[in-house]
Amino acid sequence: LKPDDSFTLRIGIEQQKINERMETIVKVCDIAGKEFAIEEALNKMERDWKGVELHVKAYRDTGTFVLGGWDEIFQLLDDHIVLTQGMT
Repeated sequence: LKPDDSFTLRIGIEQQKINERMETIVKVCDIAGKEFAIEEALNKMERDWKGVELHVKAYRDTGTFVLGGWDEIFQLLDDHIVLTQGMT
């Protein structure tokens, strides 16, 4: 099936016998919809990470440093792990 600008639903049903291939068409559409949802979820996850920063702060007068802002990072990471595990 290679439709062009003149292709209509009537042509598809009458000449191409689309109705005989409906089960295959529905399967392909279902898979494509799931793939699209996964791509959109992954794009959202990537956007969520754009503004995340890990802060390095001096610890008293010891000359050492500690990490700050990790609570937000771990929460976001945990959320994204759960979302990723739910993808099918």
